[in-house]
Amino acid sequence: MRSLNYHRIKHGYALRYNFVSPIAIALIIVWAILTFGELSAEFKVDGFVRDTLPVLSILAPFFVASLAAISTFHGPADFDEPFKMAEPVTLLVVGRGGGWDLINVTQRHFLSLLFGYCATLAIFLLFFVMLSPTMSTPWFDLSNASWWYAQAAVMGVFVFFLTQLVLSMMLGIYYLADRIHRG
Repeated sequence: MRSLNYHRIKHGYALRYNFVSPIAIALIIVWAILTFGELSAEFKVDGFVRDTLPVLSILAPFFVASLAAISTFHGPADFDEPFKMAEPVTLLVVGRGGGWDLINVTQRHFLSLLFGYCATLAIFLLFFVMLSPTMSTPWFDLSNASWWYAQAAVMGVFVFFLTQLVLSMMLGIYYLADRIHRG
């Protein structure tokens, strides 16, 4: 689960990119689903959740390939040096003796963590999507209202992680397409 270390990166933008924006967008999407759709139908074979299967099937290997490319990418001269920003980009790691240390993150390390996290998230979402039709009918003897709340919560978590995946992917694409060439 080392790929989850991406969330240990410390920078002023990290909270906004990783949590605030995905939560805001996910709330809007879930509100639209709850308002204009039938929630249990969204988990069925022809529903919203299952419709993400082809995209996730492409994205998971794409992120693994991106991770391999970043690991072997030559890049500019400062690619393996820490970020040159007003606020340093740091990573909380287990240091010698078991204590926590903050290390300065290089651009390669950042992109490796980012695409590693995206690959892991895409694979987990892919497995969830394959199992999603089981959410269309109650597992236990629950009232319709209780099952609706359970489905809404699961939909909220799914859409949050899907939104987080898309925004993280866009951050990585921006970084590789533009930011890395500006130093």
